[in-house]
Amino acid sequence: MNPRSTAILFLVAVVVVGGVWWNENVRKAQVEEAEAEAQELFPGVEAEDLRWIELVTSDGVDARLEWRDGAWQLVAPLEFPADATSLTGITTALADAKSEGVIESPQDAAVYGLGEDADEVRFGTEQGSHALRLGGK
Repeated sequence: MNPRSTAILFLVAVVVVGGVWWNENVRKAQVEEAEAEAQELFPGVEAEDLRWIELVTSDGVDARLEWRDGAWQLVAPLEFPADATSLTGITTALADAKSEGVIESPQDAAVYGLGEDADEVRFGTEQGSHALRLGGK
């Protein structure tokens, strides 16, 4: 073989190997990212976007927290500074909530603890409000 033919075959091999690598790695990462986005319960919501949270405490009291002047504040049932560490965990958990699966033939919501008496966390961003109903085990 002459050197020119060898160089052309080498370039073809590099292009084929590069194509296989791209397909296996880059494309796979894109598919995994798309699947992860499809599982998000609140797509586009980031923890730092949350401006208010409403929930019922374990003792049955309605509570509302708001982001004011760069810090979380409890505004109902009384006004008091909120624990920043706890609220960071709550906002991150709400923004990152993902679906674990889909029930193909679901029963009534009450069977899963998601009936009218289920606990609900409501929260909002500047773009709108959201709610997460908390069911039984």
